[in-house]
Amino acid sequence: CLCVLNTGKLLTCGDGSNSATFHGNTTSYNVLTEVSSFTVDTISYNGTNAIEVSQGMNTSYVLLSSGAILCSGKDDYSQLGDNNSSSPKNYSKVHYSAGYDGTNAVKLAQSSTANSMGAILDTGQLIVWGRNHQGQLGDGTQTNRDLPIQPTISAGYDGTNAVDIGFGNDSCIVLLNNGKVICAGYGIWGQMGNGGTGYYTTFIEMNTSSSDYDGTNAVAIACGEAYSWILLDTGALVSCGRNHAGQLGIGVLNGPNQTTLSNV
Repeated sequence: CLCVLNTGKLLTCGDGSNSATFHGNTTSYNVLTEVSSFTVDTISYNGTNAIEVSQGMNTSYVLLSSGAILCSGKDDYSQLGDNNSSSPKNYSKVHYSAGYDGTNAVKLAQSSTANSMGAILDTGQLIVWGRNHQGQLGDGTQTNRDLPIQPTISAGYDGTNAVDIGFGNDSCIVLLNNGKVICAGYGIWGQMGNGGTGYYTTFIEMNTSSSDYDGTNAVAIACGEAYSWILLDTGALVSCGRNHAGQLGIGVLNGPNQTTLSNV
């Protein structure tokens, strides 16, 4: 678990076996524990400058107020984005690449159990890196990336208009500044919300005919391991994807999976 206080202090706890707690060791912590100051090259966390965190599968990321991204943990799928896929690492930094220069990141991707990661720059550009076996990085390939790249321009993403990004196990969803949500990856559980269950290595649009989502009215997104949620500007929620345990909130347990968006 990672937590940022309003003072900019970083606290972590949990399994430290892969060095993903920013404590510089493999010790596990069963209570939230303050992270000591540390420096990677010229980038320093000083106990007051953390503004956002994200966590993947055995990896951790912190965004600093300077616009830099630091990382720690396992790197078996290049998910640290540091151009050096050795693993694990106590401390590292995301490599400067694809327009990211260590000063201009403004938002980290949401992540669940994914080994893929990304961020949004102050220009509205996306950068993504890590595991890409299902095309979830949206770059038109299924090649893992050990440093940040920009996804392919497609489905309304123009390189300047990303607002939020999230990763599930095999998929990625992106919110654009015009209220549209787009996706990439493997939609086996229906989490792409386009009516299909295939592979999409560049972004596609979600279906707009099955729920209150109309392609212009999304204001927030969230994703789980194999499902996606969208908050609309009316305060309503819509969801799609795997529903074996009722996680879509549509009043049905044990499936069926939803390949298009449903009103919650």
